[in-house]
Amino acid sequence: MDRQIVWPGAIPLETDLLNTNRNMMVGLAQLAQAILGSSTLADGLACSQTAAPSMSVTIGQGSLYSLQPLDATPFSSLAADTSDLILKQGVVLASAGLQLGPLTAPTSPGTSIIYLVEAALSEVDTNPVLLPFYNSANPAVPYSGPANSDATSFTTRKCGVTVQLKAGVAAPTGTQVQPSADAGFIPLYAITLAYGQTTIVNANISVASGAPFISTKLTGLAPLISPALTGSPTAPTAPLSDASNRLATTAFVKSSAGGFASNISVSSGGTLNSANFGQVIDIYGSNSNIFTLPPANSAPSGTSIWFVNTSIATATVQCQGADLLYPSSAPVSSIAIPSGDWLVVETNGGGWLALGSATLSSSGLFAGTQGVAGYQKLPSGIVIQWGPWQSAASPGGAVPVTFPIAFPQSGCVALSVVQNNATSSGLNACCWYDSPSRLGANLHSSITNSGGSYIALGF
Repeated sequence: MDRQIVWPGAIPLETDLLNTNRNMMVGLAQLAQAILGSSTLADGLACSQTAAPSMSVTIGQGSLYSLQPLDATPFSSLAADTSDLILKQGVVLASAGLQLGPLTAPTSPGTSIIYLVEAALSEVDTNPVLLPFYNSANPAVPYSGPANSDATSFTTRKCGVTVQLKAGVAAPTGTQVQPSADAGFIPLYAITLAYGQTTIVNANISVASGAPFISTKLTGLAPLISPALTGSPTAPTAPLSDASNRLATTAFVKSSAGGFASNISVSSGGTLNSANFGQVIDIYGSNSNIFTLPPANSAPSGTSIWFVNTSIATATVQCQGADLLYPSSAPVSSIAIPSGDWLVVETNGGGWLALGSATLSSSGLFAGTQGVAGYQKLPSGIVIQWGPWQSAASPGGAVPVTFPIAFPQSGCVALSVVQNNATSSGLNACCWYDSPSRLGANLHSSITNSGGSYIALGF
């Protein structure tokens, strides 16, 4: 902020005082603009009913901040400056006793009207005084006014606030509209009057739509260090994959804790990305869709995606690159989700853990093979095995067979043997077995050189 320098013994000039005033105004204006910005703002200027309710309202102490020319007109002997804009402050003091009205209620039954209280910054030269001026011809006798003209001179450049009313248009009650502010003015309050109303009370007065009041004061702001926030503060929700020191909103925590962020329904597959982290993907329709997972290392460990297949076709979830899915059995690059089944995948940073009904076919508890010879494991530990066999060249001869896999524990506990052509050949075949073990058994038949099959149960 600039300061004027006055030297001892120097003849003082009026510009010394004028520039001191102007410099102080510029410095304060720049500080205000740094804090408030350059938009027009209002503070205070409360609108309320009169002490004895009437059709007028009162305006309380307050201020208005507006970007204005430094000096629109000459400031005494200082030239006007309309090129430099500063944030000026117009002030209304309580002693002003500002009152607006009287207002007029609508004259048609069933109608209402809105009056707008609008304001603008005003700057005028006031307080005219007949001042003594220097008389060079006779310094002992000053002139009365400039050039001894007896004319008064303004002694104050007052920066205030012009507050006025603007009437809207009466309309059926409930449809009345707030009038827009005039050019150069800002809206402050809306006063709603109904047909036949004779007094205005505070309930008729509300803050106008678009009123630019200063809502937060510096004393109401939280400190940057260890702020104690009140109310319901909000913050941007970070992506589920974010592992930085950003604030964690309740929405982020819900997603991160497995309370899935959202649910989407899709009828076609595609490559998923970070936007799908924390989602439940409902698959519908009749297409056999393929969904490609994002890279497992693109999200923090524990990030999940849930697939629910409500379509009539089988969907497939597959990995990118060298990523693998880990159900309870050996890792796989893809998992099929039959109609009606579900699958949850969760990254551990290097792959995808998989669980859900779609993983049962990959589970060791349900391991099995299909074919002429094969087996099926059950969660109880029971194993069912089957295979073909050929009876011996002599009746009742022993034919050793080896089961597709060894029974895990006690071996075969039950075995059924049949001959394929016993009925068609008109012969009555008698089949039996002996020496069952974990690995196999001896099969016998009364019919020679005949094909058949067996089913073995064990654990």
